[in-house]
Amino acid sequence: MAIYPTGTVSFTEKVNLVDIVNANDVNVLYREVTAIAADLGVGTGLRYSPSWATSGFATTTTWSGLAARLANIEKGVYTTYSFYTDKRGGSTIQPSAAGTIGLTISGHSSQTADLFKVTNSGGSTFAKINSSGTLTATISGGTP
Repeated sequence: MAIYPTGTVSFTEKVNLVDIVNANDVNVLYREVTAIAADLGVGTGLRYSPSWATSGFATTTTWSGLAARLANIEKGVYTTYSFYTDKRGGSTIQPSAAGTIGLTISGHSSQTADLFKVTNSGGSTFAKINSSGTLTATISGGTP
């Protein structure tokens, strides 16, 4: 029986032409390597995932093996990533409930820069909320 994953085997190094190596010396190593391979999930998809794990993220400190722990990390990354807005666009902010605020922008205690700004492709601002909370918008051309 292997000691891994509950412990570590202490091996004694052998010296050529001095020590006699018996089968148990090698068999202990075989058992430990086999236990590590089983825990890593060899043959069960540890090296790759056939699909992105998207549900079932768990917060725990107990795992059935390394493969289960890595799958949970993948689920957590997906869960976290899927709630971020993408600077390339295409993101939608949708509150989780009717009484939940969709987005809050909080200024720094000594905020001087605008809190929010909308610009066109040329970089010209046509709507903004300044540090005092005043909304300014351009209706038709011009500068806010």
